[in-house]
Amino acid sequence: MRIFVRDGARHTRNGGYGIVARNFIVQLVKKGHQVHIDNPGGKFKLEEVEEKHKKLLESLTPAKSDRDNYDIVFQIKPPNSINPLVPGSKNIIFTLHGLSHLPSDWIEKLQGQDKIMVGSRYDQEVFARGGFEGVEVVPLASDGEAFCPLFPKQKNKDFTFYAVGTFHFRKGWDLLLEAYYRAFTKEDNVLLRFKVNESVAKGNFKSLGNQKFLREFQEVLIKKYHLNRETLPRIEFDTRELSMKDMNKEYNKADAFILLSRGEGWQLPAMEALLCQLPVIVPAHTAISEWARDDLCFIIDNEEVPVKEALADNSRPFGFAWAKRYSEGDIETRMYVSDVEQASKIMGIVKRSWNILAKEVGWRGREYILENYNWDKVGDNLERIIQNL
Repeated sequence: MRIFVRDGARHTRNGGYGIVARNFIVQLVKKGHQVHIDNPGGKFKLEEVEEKHKKLLESLTPAKSDRDNYDIVFQIKPPNSINPLVPGSKNIIFTLHGLSHLPSDWIEKLQGQDKIMVGSRYDQEVFARGGFEGVEVVPLASDGEAFCPLFPKQKNKDFTFYAVGTFHFRKGWDLLLEAYYRAFTKEDNVLLRFKVNESVAKGNFKSLGNQKFLREFQEVLIKKYHLNRETLPRIEFDTRELSMKDMNKEYNKADAFILLSRGEGWQLPAMEALLCQLPVIVPAHTAISEWARDDLCFIIDNEEVPVKEALADNSRPFGFAWAKRYSEGDIETRMYVSDVEQASKIMGIVKRSWNILAKEVGWRGREYILENYNWDKVGDNLERIIQNL
């Protein structure tokens, strides 16, 4: 089949949708489809993409028009950036969400799609709640060749907790900072290192670059827990856009991965950390609960709360604009708030027991991901859905 993969050229970068789009394209080519790709401006930015996919992507034909008699127009993106339906083609979309209800503008923009695909059963139920039946689940995967343990280890000087993702309210960075400051002081020789997407760093992340956010939030926590400003543990922010090879190095420099997100459509970085045999600390909610077993990860309890309630806490100094859209109208969208006290205790346990318990959990995690979540399985799922259109 002639398939136009329309992803806004995300496949040329290493964000979440970019990794998904790139691997979907590879799998469609493997299945024998004639794939045309979305590449605005005719230029590739493949310096961050793993070497094994570069030649294949560069050999594909950029689509000249969405009306060029394609059998399928396949969008891989969030619905807020969806393109109009293409008459005469089957229109399908893969997307992710991770909260209890869809925004009204998403529901409007998704109308008329011949098939909607999501990553988890949780999102399948959310989309059904929004009026979409027949939504297919395509569990995602991670690359065990790109993400793997490196030897000899070149660790950071201090015990390092690593966190990856965009910096906004849903990701729960405020909860993570709170747990970290409660668990440690400067004398514990620890580091919390945030890998933040560069696109966000250019926008609302600028306040972090000049320490404005940190000063505000540190003052909140100092007053709340009677902390000593002079003994707060170290944190760092990395806003570089890294290749997968360099990301693998960063995972291997760390000692543990942690995420206290309020909702996830999948959570690829945590899987990448497991492939690098890191101990992973996550809450088991939304899509994460479908793969994060308690014998593989350190699981944080969480409470489901309305977004309105989460926003009512005025100690959270960022992310309100993003979350406000979920608190308006009659639908009471819910998100998940991690138990900060428990997270703080588990961070301490992981640091103290790293050479025994934490390492064993990490080793089991790599084997589990390799066996159950690989891109060839994703390709088989995609092919089944396409043939049944």
